[in-house]
Amino acid sequence: MRHGLRRPTHGLSGAVVVLAWTLGAARCAWGQQLMTDVIDLPPVHREFVSPSAMFVLTISSDDHWKTSTAQAELEERRPGAPRNVWRHSLANIKGPRRAVVTDHGEVILIDDWINSPSQRALTLISVTGKTVATYSLDSLIATLRVSPRDVSSRATLGIWLSAEPTVSDDGATVRFRTAGRGLVLHVSDGRMTATN
Repeated sequence: MRHGLRRPTHGLSGAVVVLAWTLGAARCAWGQQLMTDVIDLPPVHREFVSPSAMFVLTISSDDHWKTSTAQAELEERRPGAPRNVWRHSLANIKGPRRAVVTDHGEVILIDDWINSPSQRALTLISVTGKTVATYSLDSLIATLRVSPRDVSSRATLGIWLSAEPTVSDDGATVRFRTAGRGLVLHVSDGRMTATN
């Protein structure tokens, strides 16, 4: 995390800068630093590819992140006949932190780009572009039946994940690890279950 403090300051204005720096360095309840004056921007163009490379999700900014709106586009890349499946503006702030694409074209968006607890910790989008399910971080924690502290203390990828998500061989489920437990997202209907 970068902060605005670059050199010693004096007087009242210096105290304000030091206070801002102190608040920026403080830890929130989730074990992450609070966002202050500098937020790293995502790349203007990112791609997430399904295991067989049949589907490719592109996350991009039409205005080089002058606004927080990201565009998502799913492309099916069948040999000799690639086609755009859908394109949407996303609710995720500056797009998702991560995304998973299955070989059937389902898309799972993970968190907002900013590293803070999100109302969109997981969003499942069908191959037709319809949002099937959305889970907040609080609802995932409730499904796991663990404490927020357990989640934050074991998170190694962002604010809650402790391992990269994995897609089952048949593409029917996506598994997530956090707080020493597992979450299984059933892509057919968006149902979420917890495992050990």
